[in-house]
Amino acid sequence: MRKGRLKLVSVILALVVLVQPFSRMAVFISFKINQDYISRVLCENRDKPELSCHGQCVLMKKIKKLEEKEHNQDMQIIKQLNELIYTQITFDWSPVPLIIQSTDTRQYITDTPHMYSAYALSLFKPPRIS
Repeated sequence: MRKGRLKLVSVILALVVLVQPFSRMAVFISFKINQDYISRVLCENRDKPELSCHGQCVLMKKIKKLEEKEHNQDMQIIKQLNELIYTQITFDWSPVPLIIQSTDTRQYITDTPHMYSAYALSLFKPPRIS
């Protein structure tokens, strides 16, 4: 079941990636299929047969609209990348242990003489004899 979902997601992602480059071709194919209808009904120059437009004005408008849409998407992606680059935070992490000066007379075995960590001592207690 999980492999099936993974394949489905990968196919959907592949289609999404491949659809954008072929969008102009899809517009052109759609135009060629519907060219008779476009030239008779939608063409701006249908009343001027001497121009022999045959609906190409509609095709040019659709291609221009598609280019503007792609340009706007590209600009949004560039803007997001710029925001991503400029919001990068450098984090200088240097560990600072909690060290407290010892005031009691007990002896602790540590690698730092005369200092101990209160947190470590609260966690690790030696066994008691009762």
